[in-house]
Amino acid sequence: MEKTEMMKKYEETTYLDNDPQALIQIIEYLKECIQEYKAKATAYDRLMSGKPTLKELANILGRAVVVDASGNIESFAGEPIIDLRYGFWYLNEDDEDYEDDRFLIPRDIVDFTGDWKDSLTLPDGWED
Repeated sequence: MEKTEMMKKYEETTYLDNDPQALIQIIEYLKECIQEYKAKATAYDRLMSGKPTLKELANILGRAVVVDASGNIESFAGEPIIDLRYGFWYLNEDDEDYEDDRFLIPRDIVDFTGDWKDSLTLPDGWED
């Protein structure tokens, strides 16, 4: 097939035929962008379904989020302590604002299927 004038002009202005390494770099960059956008689209779809994960909820609230043995979901201002005998999480009751430091979250709005003992989820930056 003979190249048209437009094809020749395009090749002269882009230099991709003369530098295949540049084309490979562009393709690799586009692959990375596609992977990033796929991850963002998956997270967006999950959020739009109305059921965020515990991590997403912890980041939105800026507080620790946990599930107890009976399936109740709670948010704590501080890092809670686990009681394995009775199956729940708690804060130190001697704290000044104990009642204000925790609240229940309706279990229907959270996507959680794991074990309650492993449910302690801290917002980004609290792990340090």
